[in-house]
Amino acid sequence: MVSAITVIIGSGILTYTVLAPRPDIFIPFYWIGSVTGFFGAYYRSSAWVMVLTAWFTTMNTIALWKLFL
Repeated sequence: MVSAITVIIGSGILTYTVLAPRPDIFIPFYWIGSVTGFFGAYYRSSAWVMVLTAWFTTMNTIALWKLFL
């Protein structure tokens, strides 16, 4: 549930700021959503979902790294 809510919030922010995107706001929401989605998939033993959310977590971590450091 946390994963879905945070990704929906991040997506909404991106949608409403599309002409002047605010990655400093929406990328952290995407990162939290992908990390919590990974843990949810792990607890459900859903391997394919774990692969997908691990990929998103990796990409969002790189984006956070480039954005804030």
